[in-house]
Parts: sequence; structure tokens; C-alpha cells
Amino acid sequence: GGQPPQRDLRGAASTPPPPPKPKPNPNPNPDPNPIPDPNPHPNPTLTTSLIMARGRAPLALGLGLLLLACGAAGLKPAHTRPRVLLKVALDLQGAVDDLSAEAKRFTCAASLDKVHEIRAEVDAVLVGVGTVARDDCTLTVRRVPLPPGRPQPVRVVVDPGLRTPPDSKLLHDGLKTLLLCRDGGDGGGGERAAALASEQTAVVPVAAGADGAMAPEAMLAALADEGIERILVEGGPSTALRFLRARCVDEMILVRAPVTFADPVPSGITDDVIREARLAATRSLQWGVDDVTYYHRDDDAAS
Repeated sequence: GGQPPQRDLRGAASTPPPPPKPKPNPNPNPDPNPIPDPNPHPNPTLTTSLIMARGRAPLALGLGLLLLACGAAGLKPAHTRPRVLLKVALDLQGAVDDLSAEAKRFTCAASLDKVHEIRAEVDAVLVGVGTVARDDCTLTVRRVPLPPGRPQPVRVVVDPGLRTPPDSKLLHDGLKTLLLCRDGGDGGGGERAAALASEQTAVVPVAAGADGAMAPEAMLAALADEGIERILVEGGPSTALRFLRARCVDEMILVRAPVTFADPVPSGITDDVIREARLAATRSLQWGVDDVTYYHRDDDAAS
């Protein structure tokens, strides 16, 4: 009743060959819900590794495999835009400075302590060149201790034409400073760039837009390339407005001090500007005698 024996080409009887042995499973515990790769990689080993990392491995392993895959493919991973926190201090009129007096702090000691706490938590502190020229600021953490192992934040100066005074304190204190200048012309490596650059100070060219200005998006991209992930923007008013109007502010802290300037410099930061920046007030509190309002991105409005 069984099948007749097979015969080879010479007519001799032969037995059927045994079925092939199954190959061992390299993954004895397969993922019951594997994640398909919508864009198959030409190297299937890399693709499989990435799928396994997304589905089962810890996040750190997944990121490591992703970086290895990008390197093997000759690709450079894209940096995400740094997160931007804007801090603005105003008098009772909504002004940021008093031209009738020498530059000085007008917020209370409690506010200064809080600002230094925030500086200790960010990777960089950014100001415009006008703030450096008027205040000769250092932008360092001094009023509170730095967390163990954490360096001082990088100082970033928005300086399209490289007008930072050569004797500015932040160029000579041994701490890292980046000067963001307009790409091309003197900003691309002329005499002023050579005079300002040093072991602690780097001149970083940024592409200008059609209007000749450096867009906040381009500045943030350049800072992402420097490894900066979180930035505190401290001023001045034109820099603050530029970031707000570009909708590049994720959080804002508005400090109102109980003072009135004699010759005020308007901030230009109105309710309409804040609304157009897609920021919404989330809480109010006090730092000493100063009134403080926190704003965050309004995701509902952004969508």
C-alpha cells in the first residue's frame, strides 16, 4: 500500500531523500508583534537590528544601533532644534531698560537667584551683541552652586557684524563663548573674526536670509551642531522679539519689577505678540517683590 521505491537513472531502486533539517532560530523568543520597516534598508542585517531595537531593546541600545546604522550608510544623524526658554524683565510700563541711567539690574535679589538657577540648568545662554556692549555681562552661574560635574553654560552672542567689543569680559574669562555672525564678508573669516576668535571663543557663521538677517531657525540649527539642547535667551528686546516672531520660543518667563523708568526702552512684547508666538500663560507667582508669569507653547493653537 506504500509508494513504490524510486529508481535512479540507472534503474536501481533508491529510497526517498530525508527532508532537510530546519535551520535553528537565531531568536528563540521572537517578538509577537514585530514592527515592520516601512523603508527596507539595503543591508538587511542593519534593518533587522533596528527593528529589534525599536521593539524590544532598551532605548540606549536602540539609539546606539541607529548611530551605527547611520555611520555605516554614510549618513549624519539630524539634530533636533534646541529647546528655547526666553526670560524677559520689565518695569511697570513694559520697558526693558532706562536710557537715563547707567546699565544696572532692576529686578530684586530673589529674581536674580532664580535666573542663576535657570542658567545652571541650560546648555547655553544667548543674548544680542547690544546687551554685551551695554552691560559687559558674563552670563555665568554665580549666585547658586553648579550641580556636580556640570560646566558653566556656553555664552552665545548674536553678532551679525562682529561688533562685540574685544575687551568684553566674556571673551577673556576662560569659559566657552560662541559668536554667531552673518556668513560671508568679514563674518566669514575677515580681520574682525580673526581678532575675536581664540581658544575659548569661536566665531560661528550663520547663513542670512533674503532680508540679510540671521533667522532664529538658522541660529538654532548652528547651535544644535554644537551639541546644545537647551538655551536660555536673556535679551535684549530685539533678540527676544526676533525669536518670538519666528515662533521659536517654547517657554517664556516674564518678570515685572515694581520700578518705573524715566527714559524707558519699550520691549515691544505685547499681548498680541505673545499670542502670535503661540504662547499661553500657565501660572503666576512672585520672586521676592517681582511679579512673574510663566508661558508655554500652546499646542492646541499650534496644531
